[in-house]
Amino acid sequence: MVARTVMTLTGDSGYRTVIDATYDPPFMGMKEASTTVEARHAGACRPGQQPGDITTAAGQTINIRNLTKAGK
Repeated sequence: MVARTVMTLTGDSGYRTVIDATYDPPFMGMKEASTTVEARHAGACRPGQQPGDITTAAGQTINIRNLTKAGK
């Protein structure tokens, strides 16, 4: 896999990340994949949220800090 990532910051209020990948040999039938992640600061944390929490468009909360600990 060869990947290229470009992150564009919008001051301290948001970012956009574009990840383009090519696979040789193809991975699960894919030769190319592209993912775009956009995030913005939407205000103060809701009750029960903690630093590192991200709420997806589907309403799921994921904590980035916990993800990095799980990978170790």
